[in-house]
Amino acid sequence: MRTQDMSHTINEEEGRAIAAKSMTLPPDRVERRADTGLVHVYQGLVEEKRLWLFTARRHPVRVLDSHGFVKVQRSDGSVFQLSGSNALEGLKQAWENLTIYNGDSILFPNLFLIVGSHIVDFSGLQSVDHVLGLAASELEGIKADEPVVVVGSRAPRGM
Repeated sequence: MRTQDMSHTINEEEGRAIAAKSMTLPPDRVERRADTGLVHVYQGLVEEKRLWLFTARRHPVRVLDSHGFVKVQRSDGSVFQLSGSNALEGLKQAWENLTIYNGDSILFPNLFLIVGSHIVDFSGLQSVDHVLGLAASELEGIKADEPVVVVGSRAPRGM
């Protein structure tokens, strides 16, 4: 059994290495995309050949706390660095950008709101109004210039 020194906080290089290892990518394919001071968000780039001719790209995301523990991971996602003053508008924009309208069905995105060290999971919610209402209560009392991060991913397509 291993123990970790909880007084040690990771720097950008250590965070990049942890995220890259989690994504099975070389560290030069991973960059820090957002930060709240206590939580760091890294995103990588994966290029995959499809049908020997086309190249598909995906952007895996890892959310690490200040000690280097992976708190959220997505195989393909988007990252939005916001502030307290524009967090609700950014969350609404992320919802609109990541929602998939598929014929007669709608696939809602998986969203995470990160404020300080607090990570709020809005996955499974099916109304932007519900998400914004819950987010408003989470954002109550934060400063206009406080960093806020939204991590989102499109819902997996079923059969």
